[in-house]
Amino acid sequence: MITRSGVAARLAAGFPWMLRAATLLAASVLASPAVALTASYGALLSSSYTNNFLLSATDEQDEWTQALEGNLTLSEKTRLIDANVSGSAGYYVYTKDTLANEGIYFLNGNSVFTLRPGRLTWTLEDSLGEEAISTLAAGSRRNRQRVNVLSTGPDLTFRLGQQNTMTMQGRWSRSTYSESEIDNTRLVGLASLGYTYTSWLTLSLNGGAMQVEFDDDVTNENFDRYDGFLLAQSRVSRTSIDISGGITRVKPDVSDDANEWRALLSIVHRSSNSLTLGFTSVRQASDSTLSFVSAAAGAGGATGGATSGTGTGTIVTGPSSPSDGTLSDSLTSAQAPVGDIFILLRHTLYGDYTAPDTRGRLTLYRESIDYETSALDYDLTSASLRLTRTLTENWRGRFDASYNYTDYGDIDRTDKDALVSFSADYVPARNMLVSLFGSWTRRNSDVATQEYRAYTVGISLGYQK
Repeated sequence: MITRSGVAARLAAGFPWMLRAATLLAASVLASPAVALTASYGALLSSSYTNNFLLSATDEQDEWTQALEGNLTLSEKTRLIDANVSGSAGYYVYTKDTLANEGIYFLNGNSVFTLRPGRLTWTLEDSLGEEAISTLAAGSRRNRQRVNVLSTGPDLTFRLGQQNTMTMQGRWSRSTYSESEIDNTRLVGLASLGYTYTSWLTLSLNGGAMQVEFDDDVTNENFDRYDGFLLAQSRVSRTSIDISGGITRVKPDVSDDANEWRALLSIVHRSSNSLTLGFTSVRQASDSTLSFVSAAAGAGGATGGATSGTGTGTIVTGPSSPSDGTLSDSLTSAQAPVGDIFILLRHTLYGDYTAPDTRGRLTLYRESIDYETSALDYDLTSASLRLTRTLTENWRGRFDASYNYTDYGDIDRTDKDALVSFSADYVPARNMLVSLFGSWTRRNSDVATQEYRAYTVGISLGYQK
């Protein structure tokens, strides 16, 4: 069980996110001759009851959680600065002492400083979130650890005539984990030669090199990675298509070298003003840090765009569909980090519907993870639905449902996870929101000790400016 002194230590360890956020924006403001700073902020007070707070198969413990949460988003865009910082923090009181009270923080920050317009920029990025300690254990608060990825480096652009562009990128990054012994430092170099074939078609030749060194290089094996691939991007009216293919070479310090092919097909079609359909199929080599940073890119923060801090714009592909959750959702992963390369094969089909009173998203998802050495390979099949409806001027409702079927081939285990959640939201005044919410989750597993059922109900009062 986490002690109160342990929580104090975590608070002290997590406090630097506020310093990082202040540093990112302060540097932006001081460097900019004309400040164009915008801000949004909010606060949320909630009380909720859960009948099986630790998601136990046999020893169910109920809990009342009282929470005070806040969020802040700062952005600045001038001729020389483009900065975005999103942060959220909360303090959680567990009245039945299943866990010690705790503070939790999330941060996604990106600042791009223009040193020479059109030619040279410098980027500073930071992502602070959470990941599971164990992929195989239930996703309770006990199975969480802090993760931070900080990166910085230059981007250089050369115009080679009217149709050709050369871009070069360098990054230094530092990744730290509060529990897993895979803290690492990375050096990344990327280069891309782009050719504008027509107004709707661009072609590029891309290459990247990455050096990864672990603090614990006895348990984990340092490695170098090299990528090369061709990319074609088409933008025609309502349809966007990306196609790429290439190869990845991984050179560990001791183990044999590995060559893996990589490919991407992404199609997004806006069939009407209210309906967008998308399909993505990708095969690539990745690792825990790159996976976390790609999720952060989906949040539109610290690593948004093709020039993310660890080179994910060239080396790995981000989320298959746009992120539609909170900052903490995007920076929380149920996949436990390990110091091992894995091969990712992912297919995603989604549809987004947007109307004046209704928003919805249906996602079908298939993913296979094949680790080089770890016995954690799995195949995941998933379906999810999210609906949001404005009922009256003051009332709206939200409904979410998901089902995951996970087959762990190396350990002969299958999990079937279902989740249903809802909220009824009332707007009593401008910028204020009162919500009644609830959720139900269930896991059926071949391993009886990993099965659980739980429900949560609660009420919250929020303010967002």
